[in-house]
Amino acid sequence: MDLKLDFRSIHHHWLWQLDGFLFTGGDDIHPRFYHERRLAGAKLTLTTDNRVKFEIDLFKAAVKAGKPVLAVCYGAQLVNVALGGTLYQDIALQVPKAIRHGAAKAGEKVFHQITIFEGTRLCRIMDNCATGDCSIRVRSAHHQSIKNPGKGLRLAAVSPDGVFEALESRGKNYLVAVQWHPEKTLTDGPSQLLFESLIHASRR
Repeated sequence: MDLKLDFRSIHHHWLWQLDGFLFTGGDDIHPRFYHERRLAGAKLTLTTDNRVKFEIDLFKAAVKAGKPVLAVCYGAQLVNVALGGTLYQDIALQVPKAIRHGAAKAGEKVFHQITIFEGTRLCRIMDNCATGDCSIRVRSAHHQSIKNPGKGLRLAAVSPDGVFEALESRGKNYLVAVQWHPEKTLTDGPSQLLFESLIHASRR
């Protein structure tokens, strides 16, 4: 069922009935949301300000209410910006020796390895990470990325070029933000484990 809702109606009438939140992919967040100017040469396809503002408010309300949150790609960037973090506006312009993180042409699928760090929630979610750092292959479709983590967030995974691939809460609340697209590889074990972890957290 499609519902056209504003933030006030969600906050007052729907928030407490929802068990968990998934913040999905999207286009680019305007740099003014993290107090930067648009870089010359940065190829930005901007998400509407209304969507960004709405989702920042919704995310903050969800966290305040203690709801579990999983964020994907643009969603991960949104979470970081909402908590005062910053972004690389264009990886190719700002990250030396960056690997490819997005498609060069329509329909192209890009994959690369990431390393998940020992001791993180994300590491515990992935069964094959039980004994230490692990590497998994992920589907990538972004040209922006997390630069400086926001307040209360810690780094959970990184790609071979040093680009941050996942953040999570430093606290006990379930807040996991991944830069890749697990919804595009649902038959892969790591993707299944990630979504199952959100479902499990939402049932508590």
